[in-house]
Amino acid sequence: YRAITKRLLVEFASAEYDFTDKTISVSAGISQWMPNLSGDELFNQADKALYESKASGKNQLTVYKKDLES
Repeated sequence: YRAITKRLLVEFASAEYDFTDKTISVSAGISQWMPNLSGDELFNQADKALYESKASGKNQLTVYKKDLES
C-alpha cells in the first residue's frame, strides 16, 4: 500500500490540469485493518495518520502507529 500511495502522490503532483496552473498535492493517512478493529477505530486511526501527514507538510504519507495516539 505504501508504494501505491507514494505513486499516487507523485502522479497528482506531476500531472497537468486544465482547470488550474497550480500544483496539486495530496496528503494521506493509512491504517491497516485487523480482525479485532471496528470500522470506527480503523477510520479514526487513518484520520490520525492523515492529520500527522498534514502537519508534516505537503505530499506526505503517514501509516498509523500507536505513537500517534495522544
